[in-house]
Amino acid sequence: MTAPLEAMEDVLGLHDIRADQPVLFFIGSFLLRSVLVFGTLVVAICVTNFAIIATFIGAVFTVMVSLIFPAFIILKLQPSESGAGFKRQTDVSAATGLSWVESSWNVLLIFVGFFGMVSGVASIFFVN
Repeated sequence: MTAPLEAMEDVLGLHDIRADQPVLFFIGSFLLRSVLVFGTLVVAICVTNFAIIATFIGAVFTVMVSLIFPAFIILKLQPSESGAGFKRQTDVSAATGLSWVESSWNVLLIFVGFFGMVSGVASIFFVN
């Protein structure tokens, strides 16, 4: 079983009934997998050009992983005073210990990332 399916079954509460009611677990798991396969079939029938999906996924996730997430993580996490773990802060400069130039640079990267993501998604519809 794959991790995403286990996570979805856990969210739906199927793992709680796994030992007590194995038949109900089997039926719920079967329905979940059937819905996922049927959803994939519907997307495959509706989208005739795979390049559209590939461009959309590339525009969104590449920008998020390479620009937005690293800058956001730097702005949101700060080592705690004890050195064990992290804590959240709301004030960017106080939270990260970064100068205003470094904080501004990370915020600019987030905005540039969002602009790149929006322009990449828009290129799907206007270029094709």
